[in-house]
Amino acid sequence: MNWENLLKDKKIKVTRARIDILKILQECQKSMTAEHIYSIFCEHNKDVNISTIYRSLELFEEKNIVDKVFLPEGVNGFSLKKDDHKHRLKCEICNKEILVHCPFKQIEELINSEANFKITDHSITLKGICEDCNDKNNKGKHN
Repeated sequence: MNWENLLKDKKIKVTRARIDILKILQECQKSMTAEHIYSIFCEHNKDVNISTIYRSLELFEEKNIVDKVFLPEGVNGFSLKKDDHKHRLKCEICNKEILVHCPFKQIEELINSEANFKITDHSITLKGICEDCNDKNNKGKHN
């Protein structure tokens, strides 16, 4: 992905910190907090203020580059928007996140036709127990 072109297309000033934030989000497969991103900058001896990270993430959300989700720890997590919109399934035991394709298109069309309401965005995280943890839990019950 050419991050410089993306930022220019979205009319966002191109900075080294913004490009690095996007690269970090691209490498991670789950939502990341600003603090986690900041710690990665520190590990690589890159000098950036955490407020720069917060402002950049908020701007990226506003410009539809990232999705913001509320994490169980009471903080916001951010992940790159994907062309192929997906939702997260989050295991309550091991915290594993599983991405599933979004089935919401039909619901969007129904809402638009019945209520004349155009949905511009949505975000869903479903919580439950993943297959691995469920198997471990069931094996423990039969012993």
